[in-house]
Amino acid sequence: MPAASLTAEQINYRRSVRSWLASNPAPKASLTLPRSPREVMTAPQIEYFKAWQRRCYEAGLVGADIPTVYGGYGHHGCQAIANRELSRVGAPFLFNTVGLSTMIPAVLEHGSEDQKRRFIPGALSGKEIWCQGFSEGGAGCDMANQQTFAKRCGDQWVVNGHTVWASFGHFAQWMILLARTGRDQKRNGLTFFLCPIAGHPGVMIKPLVEITGQTGFNEVSFEDVVISDSLRLGAVGKGSRRGRGTPGIQNQG
Repeated sequence: MPAASLTAEQINYRRSVRSWLASNPAPKASLTLPRSPREVMTAPQIEYFKAWQRRCYEAGLVGADIPTVYGGYGHHGCQAIANRELSRVGAPFLFNTVGLSTMIPAVLEHGSEDQKRRFIPGALSGKEIWCQGFSEGGAGCDMANQQTFAKRCGDQWVVNGHTVWASFGHFAQWMILLARTGRDQKRNGLTFFLCPIAGHPGVMIKPLVEITGQTGFNEVSFEDVVISDSLRLGAVGKGSRRGRGTPGIQNQG
């Protein structure tokens, strides 16, 4: 965004971000830091990145565009400025990339008021880490052929199946999950869930060891996993519908 097109608020915001970054450089790490979120493998590494995201959030560099009622700062058009400034100084990446770039925009557009208030603040601060459950061994990222199935039982859903290539699955508390809820449909038979995974009954997480030795990807299996209908995002069977999204909530790493 050219400087001439910035509003007075955005210019002041950029000035405050630069001042904060100059006075608060990322702490030097006593461990080897990965270059991308999916290369994070150890608890000390994730604690380093979570602490950095928390500091950035508390300083107003994360959630800049998000309404204050949902834990953000309400500065219109300022998140992209923060992202550029973080990149400019070579700051560590923001680890909770799935939460920031995928979950938050989806919940802002399609979520209930309770879902917005419940899930957005924890993702912004890095307190709750999210992973993605879209890929399957026999379908890849072809959502029309996904087979993980959620059966409705009153005000709950029972999920069976598995996903693969779930980045951060072994560190995440929550997954954005697309599950089939209609057998006779393809894309229109998928429903979007905000699925608890860490310690949740029936969820099994297995890191996948790559040829490089990295374990950033995971296989996540579901065996009679019960999810409340309050964790369904949007209409039943419309989980793969593309929406407007919310620009500016992006990981700069």
